[in-house]
This record gives sequence, structure tokens and C-alpha cells, in this order.
Amino acid sequence: MQKGHQRPMAHSKSPGTLTPGSWGNAFGSLSHSFSNICAFSLGSQDSSWCTVERKERQFSRHGSTAEIASLVVSNVACSPNYLGEDLASFIRDELSSKHSASRASLCSTVSGELVGSKRASVAEATALIVSELNPTTQVDLRRQATVAGRVVVFLTAGYEGKRFIFEIARKMNLRVVIIDSQESWSQQLLEEGVIEKFIPMEITDMDLSYLPCVEAIQGVKENFGQLDGIVSFAELAQQLVAKLCDHFQVPGNSLQSVNAARDKYQSRDAWETAGLPTPKHYLIKEEEHIPLAGEHVGFPAVIKPIFGAASIGVVRVDSMEQLHTQVMKVRQQLLSARVINGALQEGIIGDDEGCDAAAWIDLSIMMEQYLDGPEVDVDIIMADGESVYEAMADNWPTIEPYFNETGSNCPSILPQYQQDELRDLAVASVKALGLTMGVFHVEGKYTTHGPRIIEVNCRMGGGPVHLINQLVWGVDLVVEQMILSCGGEPRERSPNMEPLCNIAEYSMN
Repeated sequence: MQKGHQRPMAHSKSPGTLTPGSWGNAFGSLSHSFSNICAFSLGSQDSSWCTVERKERQFSRHGSTAEIASLVVSNVACSPNYLGEDLASFIRDELSSKHSASRASLCSTVSGELVGSKRASVAEATALIVSELNPTTQVDLRRQATVAGRVVVFLTAGYEGKRFIFEIARKMNLRVVIIDSQESWSQQLLEEGVIEKFIPMEITDMDLSYLPCVEAIQGVKENFGQLDGIVSFAELAQQLVAKLCDHFQVPGNSLQSVNAARDKYQSRDAWETAGLPTPKHYLIKEEEHIPLAGEHVGFPAVIKPIFGAASIGVVRVDSMEQLHTQVMKVRQQLLSARVINGALQEGIIGDDEGCDAAAWIDLSIMMEQYLDGPEVDVDIIMADGESVYEAMADNWPTIEPYFNETGSNCPSILPQYQQDELRDLAVASVKALGLTMGVFHVEGKYTTHGPRIIEVNCRMGGGPVHLINQLVWGVDLVVEQMILSCGGEPRERSPNMEPLCNIAEYSMN
């Protein structure tokens, strides 16, 4: 980080006494969700009623944004349909009129209406509440306006839980085209007017899909009269996106840098070359490499596919015998894995759903030192080769040996010096890979030997990452990615951002 640049984020000054708010599911309709969210107000934060003005209207705000959002959506189990302006108006009116009402009374009323309407998912309700209680600043509205009307092509829509991404793009007045398989759920977005065009195409590996995509996108450029961006929020599409961005000369990262991020072995070589602290590692391509890897790295250790995703095939090993057994098991897992909606998923041998993962990824496995200590996620926004935003969340201890996630909290409550070192290393790791623009999700640990990076994901993190950044820091990672991908005005570094709230979420395994 250059001297004189202030960090665009803040840390909770002292955890102090956290007052738990009500539990509420904030990640989709309850019947489809395995995560729950809990909001806490900061001990030092004023909890008195206050108002913020937006377009000459007054909106009540009690405590933290997330407290109210959590209360409003608690016990709401609704179908994931669009809210509709009538319901949106109802919630806005409730928020503006209940100045003297208790939070429980206010949220009970709104929740009752949501339950009765059957028109809102929990995530949609939360997003609406957040947008009303934490209005977009005039600066951010102006930046969004710089890309209004621009044409952007999405490669694969991902699973249906990513619907919010396209709704956000529509609210930004972007003209969206999706290229995805004929069976994709996202076709319905065309009928609903959320996107302008859907191009049915089975996207497999980069080499086979490149020329058909070039032809399809060239057609989009000719039909729309312009092409401003190509993007994907799906992990396995990032290399194809990079190659297409280069072909059409729209904003994006180089294919070389994305390759280095996607290949965990290449990532570590790049970090070693840059002089960054890197755990010992060894590439296992053949069975005879197994004993060599064990001797070089030692135990305990972790094995993982170099092109993996979703923690598939990530296992702790504590002996040479375990190493050999688990390498063979992971290879079988990868051979049966499927690519569905642009994401790698565990498969069942003989299952025909999706595409064969072996056609998309290298099946080589990397062994590396086991990293002890607390794990964190660092969400980073890069523009013109520099970081303009970093936000850290603590990951709770995973369930070993398969590292299943259990939950997280944001902001981080690690000691300040550990947060600083992890952030600096996360940004340096992104730069060492040659990544210069976009939203990145970096995973790391603060070990007994200092900070270490686990991996850099060259796209926005999944699960609750988008919502947590929006609730805690007031930053919409989808908006920021779309602005950058369409050549708009990047955000400025904001000095000493204070968190709007503290949040914890847990996962059920």
C-alpha cells in the first residue's frame, strides 16, 4: 500500500458488549437456505431513534441497519417472487410512520404483511429494508449513472440464488444479455423484463466455448450497436471471460493473471516469486509423486485440487498412509464431479446432470503445509491496479478433515495488528497474480508464523458475502463489479469507514 493512502475500511474499536438482535434468515427463502444470520448492535453505537433524509422524506432508523433488517425478516417464509411496488411502498410507509413504535411492533407489522402477501423472499425483504435505511449516496448514484444504458454480457447465470445480481443490474439500467444453457433457470428473466436477451448455448471448457461465444457476442454487439462489458460471477467461467474481454477490448483482467489465480500451484509460485510468505507445497500429478510430496511438505498437511471450487476435495492428512488414501479418493471425487450452472459440484458416478468436470479442470492435486490459526475472508475491490476497498470477516473454525464451514462474523475481532498484516498480504497477493480490476474474495489465516494466504478467488464471494458487505459497510459488491466491468467510474478510497453494525452468521452442516 502506498504511503499517504488511508484504508477504505474500519475495524470495530473494541468488541465490548454485543447486544444480540433477533435471529432472521437473510439468505433466501427458508425452505432453500442452510444459513442464518444474527445482527448485533455495536456497544458504542447510539441506539436512539434518528432519521436520515432521502428525497425530502424521513425514514426512521433504530439502532443498526442489520438489527432492523433482521427483525423485519425474522419468521418470514415466503415464496421468492418479486416484491412489487405496492409492497415496497407499504414497507417504506411503515418505516417512515412508526417513529414512536417499538422495533418489535414495527417489524411484527411488516413481517405479518410479508407473510400474508406471499410475495417476498427473505433476501428481497432484507435488501429493500437496507436500501431504505441506508440510502445510496449521491456520489454512488452518480457513478452508477455513468454506466446506465451500457450493454453487458454475462457468461452463465449461475444457480437461481444469484438472481439478485441481475435484478441489481436492471436497477442500474444496464442492458443485460445472458449466455447459458437451454435448461438454465435464467431464461425466465427475459420473460420478466429483467434482461434484454438470452442466448442458449452450452458453455463447456474454454477451448471449445471460445469461438461460439465470440460469434454470439459479436452478434450482440451488432444488434445492440455497442458492447461495454463481459462478466461472470461463476468461478469456472472466469478464464473464458478474461479471454473474451481481451478479444473485444472491454475492461477485464488478463488471461495469464486469471490462470494464475485459478491454479493454486501457480498462485503459490507467483507469491514466492514476489517474496510473499507462502506455505511449503508440492504438485501431485502422478501416483509416484505422493511419497515425494509427503517428504517435502511433512505432516500435518492439506491436499486440494489445483483447479477446485466449493472446497471439493480439500482434506487434511496426518500421515503418509492417509495421504495416499485421500489422494486416490479425491481423484475419484473429481472424476465424478459435475459442472452445473458454471459451478463445480460433487457428483454421483453415472449421473448425467451437468457437464463432466474433467473437461473443465486439471485433475492434478496439490499438497501443502497445514495452516493453523484463525481464518479470515478479505473482500477486495481493485481499480487501475490499486485496492480501493478491503473488508475482513472472521471465519469460525471449520469441521475437519473436510473443512466444512460453520459460520463467520464481520467486522473482524482479531487484534488490530493481525488485521492489518492480513489485509496487506491479501492485497499484495492479488497484485502478485497480476489482477488489476474487479471484486476479489481472498481467504487467509493468521498462523503461529504470521499471515498466510490460502487462495484468491477472482470474483465476488458466494453465500452471504454480498449481503454482509452491504449490511456492515454499505458497499454493494455487485454494483462495484458492474461499474468496473462496464468501464464506469471506480469508487474512491474512503478513509476510516465505520461499520454500520456487527453481524454473525452460522451454517448448518
